[in-house]
Amino acid sequence: MTMISTGRPSGAMARLSAGLSMTARMLRRSGRRQRLRLAAGARDLARPCPLTLVVVGTTLAASLLFLAAPGIDLAASAAFHEPGAGFPAASLEALRLLRRSSTWVMGAVLILTLAVAFGPRSWRIVGRESRRRRAACLLVAFAAGPGLLVNGLLKGFWDRARPVNIETFGGDAPFAAAWRFSDGCATNCSFTSGEAASAAWTAMAALALMPRVWRPTAGLAVIVYTLALSMNRIAFGGHFLSDVVLSWLLTLLATILTVRLMRAAPAASFAFAGPRPLAVA
Repeated sequence: MTMISTGRPSGAMARLSAGLSMTARMLRRSGRRQRLRLAAGARDLARPCPLTLVVVGTTLAASLLFLAAPGIDLAASAAFHEPGAGFPAASLEALRLLRRSSTWVMGAVLILTLAVAFGPRSWRIVGRESRRRRAACLLVAFAAGPGLLVNGLLKGFWDRARPVNIETFGGDAPFAAAWRFSDGCATNCSFTSGEAASAAWTAMAALALMPRVWRPTAGLAVIVYTLALSMNRIAFGGHFLSDVVLSWLLTLLATILTVRLMRAAPAASFAFAGPRPLAVA
C-alpha cells in the first residue's frame, strides 16, 4: 500500500509556493501604484495650470480681437499687396525657397522625434530617458494639433477664402472675419494656417529635444525661422494674420493639453512617471 506523506512540502513545491506568493505581492503593489498614479493624475489634471490658463486666455483674447476688428487682417495683408500686381513677394525665389525648405526641416524633425521615441535605448545620441518621454508626447500633440484640429476640423469646415482670392485684393470671394463661417472657399481654405501650425510644432519639438546648452543660440534661430515661415504665408497672400496667430496658439494649447492628459493616463505612465507636477507642464 502506498503511503501518503503528510509532512512538509518538497523543496520544489516550497519554491513554487514562494514564487506564487511573491508574484501575488508584486501584482498587488503594482495595482496600488496604478491606482495612486491615476488618482494623482486626476487631481493634477483638475488643478488649474497657470501656463494652460495663460494660453487659453491669450487664444480667447486674440480671437475676440480679430472678430471685433477684422480690419487688422485686411491691413496686414494690404501691406504686402500691390494693386494690379497682386502679392509680388510670391514670385521672389528666395521666399519660395524658404517655403520649400519647411517640408524638409519638418520632415527631419519628425523623423528625429520618431527615432527618439521608438529607437533602441542603446542609442546614446538621443540623450537621457526624459527625451524619449518628450518625443512620445510631441508625436501625439502633432496628430492632435496640426493634424486633427487645424487641418482636419478648422480648415475643413470654416471655408474662409484666402487673401489672394477675396474681392479686396482682386479676387471674387467675400472676406470673412476669423471664426466666422463662410462659403467663400470649397477646399484647402484659409482658416487656420496648416503651415503655421506645423512650423509651431516643429519649433516646439526642436526646442524640447535639443540639449539645454544649445537653446540660447540654436533655439533663437529656430524661433526666427518659424516666424519667417509663418509671415511668409501672409506675404504670399495665402493666409491672414489671424490664421497664423491662432494656429500658433492652438498648436501650443493642444501640446500643453496633450502633456497633461498623457501624464494623467495610467496607460501612458511609462512615458510620464517623473516627479514633476503637471502644473508646470
